[in-house]
Parts: sequence; C-alpha cells; structure tokens
Amino acid sequence: ELAKKLVGYGGIIQRLADALDKASLINFRPLEAFVLPSPWYKGRVLLIGDAPGHLTRGAAINLEADGGRIAFDVDLRAARLLGLAISSKALRLARTVRE
Repeated sequence: ELAKKLVGYGGIIQRLADALDKASLINFRPLEAFVLPSPWYKGRVLLIGDAPGHLTRGAAINLEADGGRIAFDVDLRAARLLGLAISSKALRLARTVRE
C-alpha cells in the first residue's frame, strides 16, 4: 500500500518504494511533538507546513499537492512578525498570499 503512494517519486524515495514488499514492516505514527527550550517561537523561526489550514496555526508558508504539482500559500503577517522577508518573485508564484 505504501509503495503505491510513492509512485511517481524519484531518487531515494523510488529506491525505498522498490525495496518494499508484503513482508516489509512499516510503523505508521504521527510526528506529534518536539520538546524545545523556550522561547523556541521567538526570533527567526520560519514554520512551513504541508497540511490544509496550516497557515491558521502560525505557519508563514504552507505547501500542498495541487493537481500533480506543489503549490504554496504565504501568510505575510506571520513572516513579518518574525522579521522575515519573502521576495516579490516568490509572492507572485504563490497560490494565495494572506496579508
């Protein structure tokens, strides 16, 4: 089942998919938490997510698969709060830009 989800990727991902068979043991579990010293969220921290709605949780950039391509959305407010500048070229390529 995992090998089917990896179809179309190249490089190391393709080699991983090729090595999988029915006997492969795969441990599926979410990446839930990192214990970082406070204040991890201050300074120059750029949060990038890959889930719908990630911008509403403080990320400055969100990546999503969209019609076989990777699209990205930008939250300029989140970026500005951290003192991060995103180039006008990148902003023109973004699917959406939140002010």
